[in-house]
Amino acid sequence: MGFSGINETEDALSSGRQVSLRETVDVVLDKAWIIILILAASAGGGYYYLKTAPVLYTSNASLIVEFRGNVILGDERAQEGRYSERDKLNTLAQTIGRREVLDAVVTRLNLTNDSHLLGIFTNGLTTNAAVGYLGLRVRSSLRTRTRLVDVSFVDSDPEFAQRATQALVEEFVAWDIRRDSGSGVKKGELLTESTGDLKEALRRAQQAAQNFLQTNSLSIGENDTVSAELTSLSQQLSVERSKLLTLDTDWKMIQQYSNDVDRLLSVQSIIADPRVASLRETALQKRAEIGTLRERYRDKHPKMKAAIQELTGLNLETENAVLMAPVTVQTKLLTSTAQEQRLLTAFSDQERKVSAIQQKRIVYQALRDEAESIRSTYTKLLGAQQQSAVERNAESRSVDIYESATLPRTPTSPRKNMVILASLVIGAGLSVLLIFVVQQLDNTVKSIDEAEQMFGIPVLGAVPRNPLIKDDKGRLAVANAPNSSCAEAFRTLRASVALLGREDERKVILFTSAVPSEGKTFCSVNFSIANAKQGKKTLIMDFDLRRPSVGDTFGIDLKTLGVTDVLLGKKTFKEVSLQTDFENLTVIPAGSMVPNPSELISGKHVKKLIDDACKEYDQVVIDNAPVTAVSDTLMILEYVQTVCVVTRAGKTSDRLIGRSLELIRRSGSSPSGLILNFVSEKRRAGYYYYNSDNKYYGYGGDRKS
Repeated sequence: MGFSGINETEDALSSGRQVSLRETVDVVLDKAWIIILILAASAGGGYYYLKTAPVLYTSNASLIVEFRGNVILGDERAQEGRYSERDKLNTLAQTIGRREVLDAVVTRLNLTNDSHLLGIFTNGLTTNAAVGYLGLRVRSSLRTRTRLVDVSFVDSDPEFAQRATQALVEEFVAWDIRRDSGSGVKKGELLTESTGDLKEALRRAQQAAQNFLQTNSLSIGENDTVSAELTSLSQQLSVERSKLLTLDTDWKMIQQYSNDVDRLLSVQSIIADPRVASLRETALQKRAEIGTLRERYRDKHPKMKAAIQELTGLNLETENAVLMAPVTVQTKLLTSTAQEQRLLTAFSDQERKVSAIQQKRIVYQALRDEAESIRSTYTKLLGAQQQSAVERNAESRSVDIYESATLPRTPTSPRKNMVILASLVIGAGLSVLLIFVVQQLDNTVKSIDEAEQMFGIPVLGAVPRNPLIKDDKGRLAVANAPNSSCAEAFRTLRASVALLGREDERKVILFTSAVPSEGKTFCSVNFSIANAKQGKKTLIMDFDLRRPSVGDTFGIDLKTLGVTDVLLGKKTFKEVSLQTDFENLTVIPAGSMVPNPSELISGKHVKKLIDDACKEYDQVVIDNAPVTAVSDTLMILEYVQTVCVVTRAGKTSDRLIGRSLELIRRSGSSPSGLILNFVSEKRRAGYYYYNSDNKYYGYGGDRKS
C-alpha cells in the first residue's frame, strides 16, 4: 500500500470521527474552569451594567376620545373615501408629541429655568433644547380595542416625569379644542371657493378643445386613410428596392464578364431574358431530337447532318442573344432606379402628412384630457363639500383626560431580572460555543473505545497519569508505586500481550510511537519490570540510538557501552548486558553515539544481536525511535513479533497515529496494538475496579507480581 493508502486512512479517520454525549460531558468537565470563568465574566458584566446604567421612572396618563357620529370602533365597512375610526385614533396618538404642544408645555412649566433640566444641561438650556428633551422621552400609543390613548414620559426624576406627563395631556386637550373649533368653518369656505374656480376652469378647457377641432378640420377617418396610403407606398418601395438590388448586382457581373458567353449565362437577368430563354429551350429540344436520330442513323446520314446544322445555327443565335441581353438589363436598371426615386419622394410626402395629422390629434387629445381631469377634480370637490357639511354636524370628536399622570414609585429601567437573565444566557451561549469549538478542533485520541473504533486494532493497555511524573522521562512506577493504578495498568498490559499468542512465538516485543515525547520509554521500562516481577527472565534494549533514555531511567551513565558497540563489533552481547536492581531484569543501553544510526541498524549484526538475546532470555523488549520521525524502527520490524505503538492520550493527532500504523503495515509487519499513555482516569474503562483507593478492592500491601 503506497501513499494513496495513507490518504485513504486519513480520510477514513476524518469521516469516522463522531462527537458523542460522553465526549461532550468530558469536555465540559475538562474545561469547567473556563466555563465558570465565562459565566462569572458575563455575570460581572451584568452587575456592572446594573450599577452604571441610569435609573429611569415612567409616569403614565390616559386620554379618552369620543366621536359623535355613526362610525363604530373597528368598523371595516366604513364608506369608501373615509378613514375608519381606528385610523383616526392612531393619527391622534401620533400627534401628541407635536411641536405646538411641546412648546406650550415648556412655557407652562418654565422648563428653561427648571433646576432638574439645568442640572442635565450644564452649558445652558434653550427652548429648542427643552423641546428636544421632551420629544425624546414622551411616548403615546392607542390601547387595543378601546378609544383610550396612553401617554407616558420617562425621566430620572419621578416628580418631574409626573409634572411633564400631566402638562402634556392638558396642553394637548387644549390644542385639540382650538384646532377643532376653527377647522370646520375654514374648511367649508375653502371648499366653496375652490369649487367656483374649478367650474370656470372646466368651461374654458372644454371651449378650447372645441375651437381647436373646428379650426383644424380634423376627422376620425382622415388619419386612417393617410396611414393606409403610407403603408401601400412602403410596400411598393420595398419591392422596387429588392428588384433594383438584383439588377444592380447582375449589371456589375455583366461588366466583369464582358463578352464571355459562358460566364454571362450564369447571370440571372440574362438567363431570364425572353429571347435567350426561348433560344436555349429550342436548342435543348434540338439536342434531344439529335439524340433520338443517332439511335437510328449515323452522323453522315442526311437527316443527321440537317439536324446538326440546325443546332449549330441555334447556338450561334443564342450567343448573339446573350451578347445583346446586357443592353436590356441596363435599360431595366435605369428604369428601376427612376421608379425607386419616384416612390421614395411620394413616401416622404405621405409621411409628412401623417406626422402633421398625428401632431394635431395629440394636441387635441391633450386638451380633452385636461378638460376631463378638471371635470374629475370638480366632481370630487363637490362631494367633499357635501361630505364636509355632513361631518361638521354628525362626526365631530372630543378629547378628554381619562387618567391623570401617576407618580412612579419604582424604576422601570434597568430591569434587573431581564439583565440577570440576559447575562446568564450570554454566558451559557459562549460556553456552548467554546465546547463546540474545542470539539471541532480536537483531533486527538482520548479513550480506549475511541482508539479501537477509529483504528481497528486493540488497545493493549491504558496507562493513567502518574502524579510522580513531572516530565517526559520514564519513571519506575511499577517498582516505586506498586499499589497505584499506573502500576496496575502495566500488569494489565503484561496480561494483554501474553494473550496475543504463545510466548515462544512472541519473544521479541518492540515499543515505538508516532512522534517523540509520547512516553514509549516509560511504557517499555515499566512493562519490562512487570515481566521481571512475574519471574520471567527479561532483557530491555535501547535501540533509540538518536535520543536514548533507557539507560538514564535506570541511572546508567550515557557513555556506557551498549547496542552500538555490539553492532560495530567492538563488544560482545555478554559484555554490554547489565544487571539492574530488579531480579530477572537485564538492560543493554544504547551505547556510544554514532553519526549514522540508520546504516548501523540496517546491517547484518542486528539479527545476530536479537537472536543471541532470545537464546538467553524469556522476553526481549526493544525501545525504538518514533516511526514518523526516522526510519530506524521500520528497518528492525522484520526481527520483531509484537509491535506496541505508544500514543499520548489527548495530545497526539489521529492522523499521526494512523500514519505510523500505516508505515508499519507498509514495512510488512502488523501493529499488535496501541498503548494509551497518560489517560485521564475517567476515560479508562473499569479503572474504578482496579483503583487502589477503592475501599472494596484496595491492596493491603505491596504486590510482588
